[in-house]
Amino acid sequence: MPAFARLLLPALVFALGAFPGAAPAGAAGPLRRDPPTAPARPDGPSTAWTSAEPEPLACAQTRRKLWRPGEGWTVKTVTTCR
Repeated sequence: MPAFARLLLPALVFALGAFPGAAPAGAAGPLRRDPPTAPARPDGPSTAWTSAEPEPLACAQTRRKLWRPGEGWTVKTVTTCR
């Protein structure tokens, strides 16, 4: 490559704007850069979990003998849900 081409090639690339952010020689002042903005914060929780189908309650009714002082044994129906 001839010597004059080595000198002109970088100037040509710069003049054509091959480098983003590079200002031409006659540009007035530095480039203006806006400060980064923070993302908007949601008012409520960012995620919510819901089940596709509600789980059926697994309830069982059983009869239990309970001892009560002063009354003795009593039979009660007790419902237990999981």
